[in-house]
Amino acid sequence: MASDLPSSTVITLFDPLGVILAGRESVRAAEKVDASSKNSPKEELRGFLWFTVGGESYAVEIHRVKEVLRPRRVTTVPRSPEVIRGIISHRGAILAILDLAGRLGVESVSTSALQRIIAVRMGEGCCGLLVNRVGRVVMRPRSAVEPPPRDLPPGQYPFVSGTIRYKGAQLLLLDLDKILDIGGSST
Repeated sequence: MASDLPSSTVITLFDPLGVILAGRESVRAAEKVDASSKNSPKEELRGFLWFTVGGESYAVEIHRVKEVLRPRRVTTVPRSPEVIRGIISHRGAILAILDLAGRLGVESVSTSALQRIIAVRMGEGCCGLLVNRVGRVVMRPRSAVEPPPRDLPPGQYPFVSGTIRYKGAQLLLLDLDKILDIGGSST
């Protein structure tokens, strides 16, 4: 078969299978590089929800937070502990509302327009924490968590598991299991 092309011209045939296999190999090589960088000493970030109670800044781990709600009418429960404000119905579930200021032994600053209820996971259920104001989610590596300050009021010390710093503020990390254990120590 005679060709009209000069003898110096090389014809390259398109090989779709070769292109696909070459692409897969480059992806595998990139995944190996990513996997080796993940095993490096770079720390995983943890999320904390920042909020205020009685003029102090606190935080809880974000994985324990279900949602943040606007305050609503609370139904009081007779003979309940003083720190339980009452209950609300939310999405077909009953949430006990805990007055976090009362639990921590601090004076609640009345800022009704900014007040929020933080619905937190508690075992299989949820509980609401009444706070003065919700700030934002703060991301920090595990190594950024410092021990609790020594100058905490005695009533707060059992509930604070550590501190983190964010934009010049010191956030006290609350131990939700101890906060929500109403049968245990209370203020």
